[in-house]
Amino acid sequence: MFRKGIRVPLKGGLGNQLFQYHAGLYVAKRCSQPLYLDLTGVQFDRAHHELVIDKLNFEGKLLYAKHRYSILSIRQHLRNLLLSRDLTNPSKRKRFRLNKLTRTYKSPRVGFDKNLERIEGPARLEGYFQSYKYYSALQLMGELSPKTLELIDPSSYFLGRLSEIKARRTLVLHVRRGDYVSVMDSFGLLSVNYYVDAMSALRQRGFSWEQVWLFTDDPTGVKSEFAQLIRDEKVELIHFDSYSNPAEEMILMSHANICVIANSTFSWWAACLSETTQAVVCPSKWFKNSEDPVDLYPSHWIKVLPSWISDWSTNF
Repeated sequence: MFRKGIRVPLKGGLGNQLFQYHAGLYVAKRCSQPLYLDLTGVQFDRAHHELVIDKLNFEGKLLYAKHRYSILSIRQHLRNLLLSRDLTNPSKRKRFRLNKLTRTYKSPRVGFDKNLERIEGPARLEGYFQSYKYYSALQLMGELSPKTLELIDPSSYFLGRLSEIKARRTLVLHVRRGDYVSVMDSFGLLSVNYYVDAMSALRQRGFSWEQVWLFTDDPTGVKSEFAQLIRDEKVELIHFDSYSNPAEEMILMSHANICVIANSTFSWWAACLSETTQAVVCPSKWFKNSEDPVDLYPSHWIKVLPSWISDWSTNF
C-alpha cells in the first residue's frame, strides 16, 4: 500500500494524539523509518476535537488537507476507513496480526502493546497506546529534542500566564467534564472529594504551594461544584476557551510545581511533559467501569483512590 515509513492515523483529542505520536515515533526510530502523522481522522472527528497538534514542535510529517471537505481530505478519510474495515475485531484477536496487504496493525489494547516490538516498517499503526513506556523509551534512546512539543507561536495571553505560574509555587488541579458527562458510567467523573483527598495526600508527604490553579472545560459547573474548595484554598479558575487553544493550556499546566490530574490524557501529558513538577497525583483507577490501560503511569506518581460522581443530575 505504501513503500516506506511508519504511518499513524491520529484520533481523539490532543492527549490521545500525543500517545499515538510517541508510539509511532518509537517504532519509527527503532526501524529507522520516517514518521507520518495522518490528521484527516481528527478533521472528520464527530466529537469535534480541535486540530492543535500542528501548533507544537515535533518530529514527523503531517498528512492532512488545509480544508476539511477538499477532495484530498475526503479521499484520505475514505482510504483510512477502507484500511480499517478489513481488520478482524481486535478485542477478539489473540495473536499478533499485521495485514500483509495494507501493512496495518490495529492494537487490541488501550495501553502498552508489546507487539509494537515485532513491527518492522513500513507499517500503519492504529490504536490508543496509552502508556508512559513509549515516551520513556524515547528518552532513554536520546531521541527527544529539547524543543520537542514546544509551542511554535505562543499567544500573548499564554506568555502572560506563563510568567505568573513561574513566579509562585503552583499546584495545578485538572477537572475534566465536557464530553465525559455522556460516558460517566464507563469513564467516570471524578468528584471534588478526589481532589480534597489528593491535596491531603500531598500535605502528608510534606508538599506545599503558594497558589492553586484549577483548569477545567466546564468553569461554570465546576465553580458551583467546587465552591467550598475554591473558597477554602483560594483557588483560581483557569479556562482557555476564548483566549487560546488546548496546546497552550496543556503546556501552561506543565509548568506547575505540583499536578493533580484527572482521568484524562490531557492532564496526563501536562504532568508527563513537565520539567518543573515535583509531584504528580493521579487516580488509582483510570476508568470507573472499564479496563484500565496497561502501564499507564510511571511508578513514582502518587496514586489516590478515586471518588466518582454517581448521579450528574443531582450533583449541584
